[in-house]
Amino acid sequence: MSKESSGTPHDWPQRTGQETWSLPSAEDRATPAGEDGLPVPPESLMRGEAANWPELHAAGRRCAALIQALLCEAGVVLPLRPRIVDLGCGIGGVLRAFRAEAEQGEVWGLDGSARHIAWLDRHFSPPFHLATITDQPHLPFADGHFDLVYAGSLFTKVGVLAAAWLQEIRRVMAPGGAAVLAFHDDATVAALLEDPRYRDSALARRYRAALSDSARARYDVLAIGGEEPAVFYRQAEICRRVAGSFEVLGVHPALWDCRTAFLLRPKRWE
Repeated sequence: MSKESSGTPHDWPQRTGQETWSLPSAEDRATPAGEDGLPVPPESLMRGEAANWPELHAAGRRCAALIQALLCEAGVVLPLRPRIVDLGCGIGGVLRAFRAEAEQGEVWGLDGSARHIAWLDRHFSPPFHLATITDQPHLPFADGHFDLVYAGSLFTKVGVLAAAWLQEIRRVMAPGGAAVLAFHDDATVAALLEDPRYRDSALARRYRAALSDSARARYDVLAIGGEEPAVFYRQAEICRRVAGSFEVLGVHPALWDCRTAFLLRPKRWE
């Protein structure tokens, strides 16, 4: 038997005969509202994304503004009632910036952490839709469903399944839709090694350690394992991988924090 009292389970039981239930925690009962009117997540769920609420809120608004600016620059206009999916939404830092779109259309937040999705489902639905997914490249939506797909961290962690994830994203995109996907690439490496904001970060230290073997410096793709996987690409390799299914509308180095944002449109298949 599994008992869950926090309302934020790691994973629901899968074995036949197991029982589970969820009760609101003290944090749930005393959830304050943020500046945007949506609930502020507990600090325990912000770990790994931000040090505190002001940092999470600022970063989320900054990334959402970047997405909207890239679409505008490329002349991509979303429908009045858009369908949008945040792939790897975490605790919803970016997702919450799309509240107006959620109220007018359909906005989904997807993540592999059941704890984060359980909290978001309790506090963000409606107007948002939430679902837990696995690391396998499958999205539970019909072909051509979304006008906008964005993912800030998926391809910074996924290695051998990256090609399959690209095809799954391509499948669920509407013909005139767009995707904003972030990658670690050459510009990311330059920021990690040279930018004072990043060069002392854990990611920078891990990258330098991985490159202690000089043979690895010739990589096209470098996957660093561990509890927090990190995947780096040469920018030319990213372009090669997306070329079969997407038109590249823009490449914006180190704009999504230190990650490079690719703005893609699905190619038409005859």
